[in-house]
Amino acid sequence: MGSGMNLSKLAKLCNVSPSTVSAIFNRHHKKMRISEDTFNRVIAIAKKYESDPLVARLLARAQCSNIVGVIVPDLLNYSFSLYLNELEAIFTSNNIQLIIACSHYDEKQEISVVTGLLEKKVDALLVFTSHKTSAFYDKIAANIPVVLIDRCFEDSALPYVITEAKQSSYQFLVEHVPAASSCFFVGADLWLSSINDRFLGFSSWAQEHGFEPMAYSFHDDYESMVGAKLVSQILERYPQQEHYYLFCSSYIVFLGVLSFIKQHKLSFDKFTLLVFDSLNSLALIDAQVHYLEPNYQEIAHACFHLVDKLLDGETMENTHILIPAVLGEK
Repeated sequence: MGSGMNLSKLAKLCNVSPSTVSAIFNRHHKKMRISEDTFNRVIAIAKKYESDPLVARLLARAQCSNIVGVIVPDLLNYSFSLYLNELEAIFTSNNIQLIIACSHYDEKQEISVVTGLLEKKVDALLVFTSHKTSAFYDKIAANIPVVLIDRCFEDSALPYVITEAKQSSYQFLVEHVPAASSCFFVGADLWLSSINDRFLGFSSWAQEHGFEPMAYSFHDDYESMVGAKLVSQILERYPQQEHYYLFCSSYIVFLGVLSFIKQHKLSFDKFTLLVFDSLNSLALIDAQVHYLEPNYQEIAHACFHLVDKLLDGETMENTHILIPAVLGEK
């Protein structure tokens, strides 16, 4: 049969309908109530032609577990909840179960949960990694697909789906900070590619407007109230500002900033808060807030299609996908 194999020819060889072959190789055989005997017979016959590229991909797909592991660093982070909600919707609608595990921003814990997922024979991993290099996942990717979400490594070929943040952050600041005003970058974990891209967008804006980016950048390692610590430093170093434009790199940073302002009974009139994250849960806060957020649905769909193609063994021209950010409405 060679390279001329297709579903109709394979169905004829197996003495079943093309729809039965399609159901088996698209993992719908249980839903379609195809008997185990028929399933095994079709698989056995297909293996005789596994030198054919199409049949090889079909066999790989048919023998999948229909389980994908997802690793997030923090289950209490609202943004990760939005990612998970969209990922669960698209994968479940395609008969794929997600197993969600939390790394708690700890590299050793992340290795442990990945090991546990691999023991469960997951077909692929979707990872919001806390690792600072790709070495751990480069090895795993030799055996199963690994797709990074919201992070990437410049020196790695690992597939990723991320929000475009450099140009969008720059444009966001152009639109919301008056040309004659200064703006402060308030961020945590600048080593993360997603946060660094937001900083690079801020830097481009600052340089274009005559500000030294590092002089107006306040950042530290992640902790629950890092935003409060950083805004305190800003107010101490720049006490004479008439108005503070604060570009918060994430939801967690924003919460710390907001908490500090309220705790110290400062007037919200002195602040304009610019946030790169979703703030739908805080729609009623009494402050000037503008936000730019990931397109969670588009990212989830892109992740599904990447995993789907990788499990089929297809060669893909582009496995590094950037999804434009979207303006939120408060």
